[in-house]
Amino acid sequence: MSNDKKIIQRIANERIDILIGNAKKLFEEDLQTSNEIARKYVHSAYLIKRHYRIRRHIKDTCNKCFNILIPGKTCNIVVASSKHFIIYKCMNCGSETKFHYR
Repeated sequence: MSNDKKIIQRIANERIDILIGNAKKLFEEDLQTSNEIARKYVHSAYLIKRHYRIRRHIKDTCNKCFNILIPGKTCNIVVASSKHFIIYKCMNCGSETKFHYR
């Protein structure tokens, strides 16, 4: 990979971190308008990730509705101990995200 691509991907990663951080701050305000803005921030982060082909999983977000996943508030957590998975189930759209643990 050339130096230009590395620089571009580093900048894109920084932008994704900033957008996700701002979305979490807005979601903590607990207002309906701030929740919609937070979703737009997360969606923008996904678009940046897809455009620059960054292989990175953005945790704490729903892949379907771009909602911030906060246990007990916006998602339910199920621990499948026999399969070594933690399953986050979004309360908004019902999609499931699995995280492997060991």
